[in-house]
Amino acid sequence: MKRTVNLFLLIAFFGGLLLLQRCSKSDPVAPAVATYPDVKSFFDAAYVAPASYQDNGMTQDIVDGKPALVMKDLVGDNHLTWSNDRTIASPMWPTPPVYRVEDGKGYIFIPNVDKSRWVSKLFTKKAQPFDLFVVLRDLEAVSFEGYFAVTLGMRNRGSNLEISLTDGANTVSPQMNPTVLEFNKISIVRIKFDGANSKLFINNAQVAPNTVDVGSGGINQIGYGTVSHVAQHDFFGMWIKMGGLLSDADAATVYNTLAGFYKPGTFPDKPLATNIRAVWDNSAKSWKAQYTYQGANPEDPGRAEFRWGFHDRSKDLNTADLIPQNQASASSLVRANFSGIWSQPGQNKVDVFVSVKVYDNKGNSWDHFVRSPPVPDNVP
Repeated sequence: MKRTVNLFLLIAFFGGLLLLQRCSKSDPVAPAVATYPDVKSFFDAAYVAPASYQDNGMTQDIVDGKPALVMKDLVGDNHLTWSNDRTIASPMWPTPPVYRVEDGKGYIFIPNVDKSRWVSKLFTKKAQPFDLFVVLRDLEAVSFEGYFAVTLGMRNRGSNLEISLTDGANTVSPQMNPTVLEFNKISIVRIKFDGANSKLFINNAQVAPNTVDVGSGGINQIGYGTVSHVAQHDFFGMWIKMGGLLSDADAATVYNTLAGFYKPGTFPDKPLATNIRAVWDNSAKSWKAQYTYQGANPEDPGRAEFRWGFHDRSKDLNTADLIPQNQASASSLVRANFSGIWSQPGQNKVDVFVSVKVYDNKGNSWDHFVRSPPVPDNVP
């Protein structure tokens, strides 16, 4: 009897082990899932990156690594559909922009390309005021562009931010000073479009001057992105109230709810490179990558990865491209090794940039290759 029991236990053990092995070999890894704060009850239209779709028919839910063709309106039926009548020639730009998941938060990576936008259907024109909240993360790359400018807009002009309201062919873009968005940190933007009493807030702080005039226009469409080159950034969500402004109490509830989830003013939890620059070394006739390491643990500098790119200044910015990795993956780039790109070295014919991905001493790294601004190759 004892032998029978032992034999049964032995068979059960190995059978369970075999089942475990089969499951571990064949079961797919579960896709990363993102959540988001629910504040839609305060608004007339609401969009968050995780509530997007891979197809125009809105039948395929978005998943990490797939392009976002439609942003679902969580309140009504003003869904935003990808609208770009240009083909992006450069393989370095994912188009339509790709959805990513990071620490339970979903976002859409929007690269610096021409006409990167989603738009709703047309509707009966709505009059001001409008109350707009947007959560985004400005990325260090090509700046001084618009983040969104489809009817309701905000642009970065370097030393200033502009807010705008487009009504037909008329765009009023008053300047707000100074620029307060920080690279690689999440920001919560609020714009109160209210004629001559319009106001901009970033991370709950009002941006000077206190009020600007955006004119008396209205909107007959909702959109996100721009009709020209867009500032490179991550989009998390947008919420719009039409025909009125939120009460102070409701606005505080919305901001606190968003801030409790998105953590404005914070870097990603993983290590990343900041203040990236491509710097010319005249003695070596090469470009060198410089950056500041940002992370909780010490850096492992030997693991840093580099991707060099260029833009022929006689061509459209959308043609910017990466130099093949097997030739341009070190921390420096010797110009003489790339005669095909630098047929006229130092003659201001090419812009150069570098993207960097860093690691800490435990092997952690942020998902992004963070890119430097482009610099002209103008030293012989």
